[in-house]
Order: sequence, then structure tokens, then C-alpha cells
Amino acid sequence: MSEKRKSDLALAMPSTTISTIQNSDEVAISRISKVKSYLNENIGDDIYVEIELLFLAFGIGIQDATTFPDYSCFASNQTGNTVFLAIETAKIGAENFPFSNIGFSLAFFILGSLTMGQLGHYIGPTRRLWILLTNLLQTTLVIAATAIQYTTPLLPTGPAAWTVISSLAFSSGAQVAMARGLGITEITTAMATAAYVDLVADPKLLVRENRGRNRRVAFLGG
Repeated sequence: MSEKRKSDLALAMPSTTISTIQNSDEVAISRISKVKSYLNENIGDDIYVEIELLFLAFGIGIQDATTFPDYSCFASNQTGNTVFLAIETAKIGAENFPFSNIGFSLAFFILGSLTMGQLGHYIGPTRRLWILLTNLLQTTLVIAATAIQYTTPLLPTGPAAWTVISSLAFSSGAQVAMARGLGITEITTAMATAAYVDLVADPKLLVRENRGRNRRVAFLGG
């Protein structure tokens, strides 16, 4: 190989390397930009959102069905907790409902709805990033409550019980706030009372194509 050829290759190598690095950087930047754009998109009103909310509603039902026998209160059904609170206050029932458990559940449910609801309005209630973050937080709280319940003695009240109730109630409040922020009011994921009323009072109850009615039926069935 001639000296001139060697010199040309030596000069060409740095340029090729720099070009490769620049191309790699551009690809990385492009990917990051796509991810950011994807996360900042607003989620539309589609079947996938409905399916998620129905799964959450089903999970909330299981959660209340398992926490009530242990702690004599609900983690998400605050209508029921309010009734129990009134019964206990008036001393008109034979069964005792612990004030402390109901108080923690009600307080942390409201706190979860308040903080996550307002934060959702600030970030964007239908932004994909927000939906991801709030679901991650809710899942973490449920896992933490499960771990506490299965690693400590099961007592009807006390610090461990209050921590479990508070974690689940905050998660439930955040979940309902998220569901309301998505604008699908037919699937609240928690309380069924309003859904029953809205279903039977729907002026289009017997109309064949009625997406709102179908959502309520699916929610109540879950």
C-alpha cells in the first residue's frame, strides 16, 4: 500500500468515527424524543381504557371483600363507612365498628382523592405519563399493604391495621380520582350506588346502541 493511501486512510478514520458517533447520538435523541412524545400524549376514550377501569373495579371489590372481615371497615366504600360511623355514633347496632379504623380509611381516602386529583389536574388527567405514575403508586401501596398484612400478626385494630387500611384507602382514593379524570363517569371503579341509579334512570335504557348503559352494566357486573 502506498504512503499516500495510508495517509488517506488515517485521515479518513477519525471522520468516519465522528460520523458514527454523531449518528448514534441522533438515533438516541430521536428515541428519547419519541418516548417523551408518547408519554405526553393524551389517552383517548377507547375500549382499552374501559377494560383497565373494569379490572380496577373488580380488584376494588375483592379488596373490600377481604378487608371488611379483618378490620370491620371498607378501604374504598366510604358510603358504607359513613353508615357504620353513624351507627356506631348513635349506638343503635349490636355490632361494634371501630372508630379508629373507619377514621383512618375515610381520612386517607379523602387525602388520596385530594392530592392525586389535584396533581392530576396540574399534570394533565388524561396524559399517559400521569396515568402510568398514578397506577404505579396505587400498585405500590397495595403491595405494601399486602406485605404488612402477611408479615405481622393479624389484629382487628392497631398500628399495623391502620397502616394497611390507610395504604389501601389512599390507593382507592387516587384510583377513583384517576377514573373521574379520564371522563368515563359510568365506571367509577368504587361505589356502585350512583351507577345503579344512573342505569335505571337512563332515558335510553332500552336503546340498542347505548355505550353509557353498557359501561354501567359491565361495571356493576364486575
